[in-house]
Amino acid sequence: MRWLAVPALLLALFGARPAVAVDQADRLAAFRERYVNWTTATPAPLAQQLADKFIQATGMKLTVTHQDNDDALRRAIEEQQGRKGDIDVITLAGAGAAIALARKGLLAPFRPDGFDEMIDGAKDKDGRWIAQRVQLIGVPVRTDLLPDGARPNTWSDLADPKYKGRMVMVDPQSNAIALAVIATLAQRLGWEFVKALRANDTLVVASHAQLFKLMQQGERALGLGGLDPRGLNDGRPPPNQAMILPADGALAIVAPVAVLKSAKNPNAARLFAQFMVSSVAQRIVAANAIYAARADIAPPAGQPALGDIRLMPIDFERVERDTADIKARFGEIFR
Repeated sequence: MRWLAVPALLLALFGARPAVAVDQADRLAAFRERYVNWTTATPAPLAQQLADKFIQATGMKLTVTHQDNDDALRRAIEEQQGRKGDIDVITLAGAGAAIALARKGLLAPFRPDGFDEMIDGAKDKDGRWIAQRVQLIGVPVRTDLLPDGARPNTWSDLADPKYKGRMVMVDPQSNAIALAVIATLAQRLGWEFVKALRANDTLVVASHAQLFKLMQQGERALGLGGLDPRGLNDGRPPPNQAMILPADGALAIVAPVAVLKSAKNPNAARLFAQFMVSSVAQRIVAANAIYAARADIAPPAGQPALGDIRLMPIDFERVERDTADIKARFGEIFR
């Protein structure tokens, strides 16, 4: 019976019934289930903060499984086919993977509180997924290794031979964010641009964490298609690193959260998904120097609003459709 009295913290996190029509999570049914299994490609420190706040608010049990985007996508498909139901909620690194799951009919439609507050492109119109966060993508730079006048201003500048041996990027064959970056740049600038990156001896690494570490160590001066280094440094600016937002458009990549149709704990899953896009959770995202997906949440401290940044559009439908071809072509160039 203690679950019948909704604590004040829970009301603060999830709010009262809104004026607009949304899908309400059945809180009492969720409390009876008392368990959520979350598989996520969310950066570990942020995932832990979100998990801790949800547990504090509800007293529910939450299991967090960290997997990269492709592994999480593959596991979700396998679970639905086998009807295991071990995953209740999934958070992916890019919209392409969520589009693929939605197309296969594996996601349960759910429009939680805050659905109407999402920025453009941060939700599926049918409610099958909604963004947890927005990763702003540009070109991290070692300010001590490249003075102002020597830094690139546009994406195409990175093809200049003067940057030979000075760049690092994440492998699009194994990373969803990098895949969207290369797919978009190849579409805009042509595959000759990607060949120029290869000619410049651009180092390819497996993750954004590795890219950040190499730049911290001073081994490379530029991170092509990298995350804001503050988001990899507990929200604080790391020494001698800054973010270049290319004049021809930075990239904004949403990270979807969705409830699986095969969830064993569907009501608890909806409550957790509702929490994920609550103003409290979204402020935690922003405090980690990552953009919230809600338009009513202020940008990370010291950063411009997304609406004030020139962004290069990403065709996530095309990225998802042409994933195999994009990976294969990149692999041929960089082998």
